[in-house]
Amino acid sequence: MIRPALAKDAEAMRFIAQQAFDQYVALMGKQPAPMLANFDFHLKYDSCFIAELDGKAIGYAILQFADNKPLNKDPLDIEPLLDTIAVLPTYQGRGIGKSLMRALETNIKQAGHKSYKLYSNIHMTETIAWYERFGFEQFCQVTEDGFERIYMRKYLTK
Repeated sequence: MIRPALAKDAEAMRFIAQQAFDQYVALMGKQPAPMLANFDFHLKYDSCFIAELDGKAIGYAILQFADNKPLNKDPLDIEPLLDTIAVLPTYQGRGIGKSLMRALETNIKQAGHKSYKLYSNIHMTETIAWYERFGFEQFCQVTEDGFERIYMRKYLTK
């Protein structure tokens, strides 16, 4: 079941991020950005979703809309950003990520957007391949906040 995240979900989201992204720490030489996230801030200002199974949070997604961020947003950058999607490793490969993506895309379409973007670290090759299978295309590579990132975009159909 996918549902909107609540303030009480912050700790579960932190745990999921730690579990899902821990495999990249050695490869990157530092914690990936999702492990350092301010979940309380995201829950207050972003559209956050929880994947739940038997009452337990097993995945989450954070979607940012430029117009609801109070700080440091370029008003011309109105395309939604998928900040993070994560699933506990023991539940990966069961379609939970796809269910979260479908919920996000419904939310994006309802908000009137025709596309959205995301970024991933260049070291997360399996994740990048997953996004490409889901219809995303790479459009730039940058070093940002000390991370080597690939930006990707997906155009939505009606």
